[in-house]
Amino acid sequence: MINTHHHPDHTFGNSAFSDVPIMALSETRNLLMKNGDFFLKTVHERVGISSEDTVVILPSVTVEGGVKSFSGYPLKLIRFSGHSGNDLVVYDPLTKILFAGDMLFWNRAPTTPHSPGIDIWLEEIDRLAELNPAVIIPGHGPLAHDSGPIEQTRAWLVWLDSLMREGVAAGRSANALIDSDIPELLSDIPMAKFELTRSISHFYRKYEDSWWENANR
Repeated sequence: MINTHHHPDHTFGNSAFSDVPIMALSETRNLLMKNGDFFLKTVHERVGISSEDTVVILPSVTVEGGVKSFSGYPLKLIRFSGHSGNDLVVYDPLTKILFAGDMLFWNRAPTTPHSPGIDIWLEEIDRLAELNPAVIIPGHGPLAHDSGPIEQTRAWLVWLDSLMREGVAAGRSANALIDSDIPELLSDIPMAKFELTRSISHFYRKYEDSWWENANR
C-alpha cells in the first residue's frame, strides 16, 4: 500500500489495509499524524454515520523515492511537491503505467490549498510528461490512455496563474477574480467554479505580496 500524499481522501483507506505495510514519504506520515484527527472530525461532520468505522492509520514504512522492488517487481517512486507539498508518484517502467496521485486531475478541477506554488507544480508536470506514460491513473477522474490528464491539469494551472498575475497588475480584487469567466475549454470541468473560488481565496494574497515586493525593488 502506498500513500501518495497526506490528504484524507488518499489516506483514510489505510484502515482497510492495516495488516499490510503502508508506505509514504516521511513528511506525509508527519502531516497525517499532525492533521489526521482534524481530517477525521471534518469527514465525520460531512458524511456522518457512513464514516463511523474510519480511523487514522499512519504509514508504517517511510520511503524517499527511487526504484523499489516489490517481490522482485520494480516500481519507480518519484518525489514531487506541486499539489500538497509532499507528493509521491508511482511509475511502472515495464508497463508504462503512471499512478499520478493528485499531481494530475482528469475531468475534475485541481485542488490547490496546500500547493507550494503553481510554478512548482507546472515544472513538475513537465517532468511527468517526459515519462511518456501509456496509461495515466490520476488522483481524481478516470484512467486515461493518452496525455489528457497532463494537458488538462496544465491548462487549468496555466490559466489560474495568468488570471492572478493579470489581476494583481490591474489592481483587481479577489472577489472580482472569483467572478471571472472560466475559459470554454475548462468551464465544463466538474467543480471548476468551486475550485476557482478556493484557489483565489488562499493564493491571491501571495500574488499581491509578490507583486508589491517586486514593485518596491
